[in-house]
Amino acid sequence: MTEAREIGERFAKPPVLVAAAWLYDLGYSSEIGHPFPFRDTPLPDALATADLTTGPGGERVSYAERVSGILSRCPVSDPVHRTWLVAAPLSAGQPQ
Repeated sequence: MTEAREIGERFAKPPVLVAAAWLYDLGYSSEIGHPFPFRDTPLPDALATADLTTGPGGERVSYAERVSGILSRCPVSDPVHRTWLVAAPLSAGQPQ
């Protein structure tokens, strides 16, 4: 959540972005679903930036390291792996 706090300084109020990051992570729970009520705000872009520059253990990583980590954890048959094969080159303009 440190990355979300730092990016929040540039894009939004840090406490709001940190709260959104927690909601985003909680959304991966099968019991909760994946709600994100801030679609018409700058929060989705700030949240994506924080997510794509933070490793699974909370450490700061480059965009390339994050995508590489995703690809190494997901089998080739996984839809997440296939999506990132297409999305990574298109998203290369993201902060590193």
